[in-house]
Amino acid sequence: MKRRICSYDLAAVPEDGYVLTDDGGEIYLCNARCLCIWSVSLATKPGLSEELKARKLVLKVRAGEELAFETIIGLARWASSNALGPEVNKC
Repeated sequence: MKRRICSYDLAAVPEDGYVLTDDGGEIYLCNARCLCIWSVSLATKPGLSEELKARKLVLKVRAGEELAFETIIGLARWASSNALGPEVNKC
């Protein structure tokens, strides 16, 4: 059985975790927090190659939905706006 290890927390990823796919393979992330930290860290990394900045990514979210992103920056923006969950909008 293939073990799914979070690319940020280095812990086992639950079945409802996030799966990020690109031409190189899959990246597993435990939750929205891990996805946000991992993607923002990569998107803001000094000297990141144009090839890595412009790679197309597909994110499988918890609801089974797939979201496509044209760049790592697009993914980082989405992840940062969704990292805190729906509770953020409640006053």
